[in-house]
Amino acid sequence: MIYWAGLMFISFCWKMLVTVCPRVATQTSTLGDKIRKHLTLPALFNGEHTAPFSVFGFDYALMPSRGEGLVLMGFFIINFVCLFVDYNLDNNNVYWPDRKDIQLMRYMADRTGIMAFVQTPFLILFGGRNNFLIWLTGWSFQSFMLYHRWIARVMYVNAVLHSVGYTAYGLVFGKETFDSYWGDNYWRWGAVATVIGGLIMLQAAYMFRHRWYEIFLIIHIAFVAVYIVGLWYHCVTLGWMEYVYASIAVWAFDRLVRLIRIFAVGFNVVADVRVIGDIMQLEVRPGFFKPAAKPGQYYYIYVAKLKFWENHPFSLVEVRDGKYVFVAKPMDGMTNKLWNYLESQPQRSAEMRVGLEGPYGEKFLVEPFDTVLLIAGGIGISAMVNYAKTLAAKKREGQHIILYWIMRSDNSLEALKRPMAELKESGLIELHIHVTSSNEVEKIQLEPQTSDSEKNSFDSTPALLSVNYVKPDIEEVIRQVIADANGSVAVAVCGSESLNDASRRATAANVDQAKKRVEYYEEAFAWA
Repeated sequence: MIYWAGLMFISFCWKMLVTVCPRVATQTSTLGDKIRKHLTLPALFNGEHTAPFSVFGFDYALMPSRGEGLVLMGFFIINFVCLFVDYNLDNNNVYWPDRKDIQLMRYMADRTGIMAFVQTPFLILFGGRNNFLIWLTGWSFQSFMLYHRWIARVMYVNAVLHSVGYTAYGLVFGKETFDSYWGDNYWRWGAVATVIGGLIMLQAAYMFRHRWYEIFLIIHIAFVAVYIVGLWYHCVTLGWMEYVYASIAVWAFDRLVRLIRIFAVGFNVVADVRVIGDIMQLEVRPGFFKPAAKPGQYYYIYVAKLKFWENHPFSLVEVRDGKYVFVAKPMDGMTNKLWNYLESQPQRSAEMRVGLEGPYGEKFLVEPFDTVLLIAGGIGISAMVNYAKTLAAKKREGQHIILYWIMRSDNSLEALKRPMAELKESGLIELHIHVTSSNEVEKIQLEPQTSDSEKNSFDSTPALLSVNYVKPDIEEVIRQVIADANGSVAVAVCGSESLNDASRRATAANVDQAKKRVEYYEEAFAWA
């Protein structure tokens, strides 16, 4: 716990420093560049960070970056050392004289149980939406989720060693003694917790949670509830209950804040939902609390007409006439059900009662950088377009802003016609749109969707945007942008697994080629 607190304190101090003095984030050194190029920024191995790690053709887990890997390595080392040091074995032991093997068995069983137990509160905290450590440290939600999964794996190894150790300890004294242990309530509930923990590990594997996320989530919550009940009855007569209370408190805090967000921002509000091209667009006027729209934010949206408890993150694209505009692409689960419902409606649109929970998402610190390269893949443009608009609105002299949007089909263009036209007409964004489904180059007309009341304040002349029907070499694009930059460079990406990983590889490879600092930001939506 001290280890994690120390890391977070360092991150908190850095976040406060760059908040007060943002230009500090653009400074670097030769040593700093080498450390970030080789030790912290790249993927752990194989160049894959967003793409899952596969074993025998099965996608098993998401691998950390090297920076995250170093954090986890420290955590693993602490666990390993604590398992194997400082066992005081004595032939004159009161309980087991001249039996150091039994002493070691019992002591290790006790220690591993305690080590597993005390990690439960921050395991639950790291996996929550309303993890206050995100606000304090600036670490991304996907980083906390990655730590959540690896802490769970280490914790379960300790739990298994605890159970195996006590089983062996019981068997040493014979079947009668072992059977008597099974008669104790705490023993049986400990076994339940260990078995349920194993089922949690199994069903939380990437190939299950990614493919059937809604089903995974329901089962996961149910299993965790049974696991906590098992811990309660296992330890209620033994002690250590403060960690059970803390775990329940952390879980309850997350749910309470979710309810507060829903009732404050959008409980049972009316939304206009429609299909535009291959994207679903949702317009909704929030409730009495209207948070300021910031780049990179998203909201969890509940649809009353579907299963009211299911929710899905929708990216906030813009605020228009007091309404929040969200977009999402249909995947499996809730979004697929919503898509099918809209497809069955006249004009592929409907008014629906929804709940808004948010906002979530940490803003990337890109403003102080001299060159900002924004890269979006498909629906990832929903995260990047707000950064482009915010940077253009501030109009910092000498700042170079570049936006690449890469998509499979130009059907997505229709839903984002207005904000893209606004970016083009601002004249402050170097805009590149690539569609990878053909090998032609043509111009398409994007006209801002203005109402009559807006025509006086917004130039409604159609903007001609060049759409290139050739897939760009994004690694070469990043290399060239960094080489041409006159100062610091921020690379921010939100897209497919392959696009994110290629962008990370290219940025890491060229991090020491700029005159000042090169920083990389990634939005992976990796809660699944």
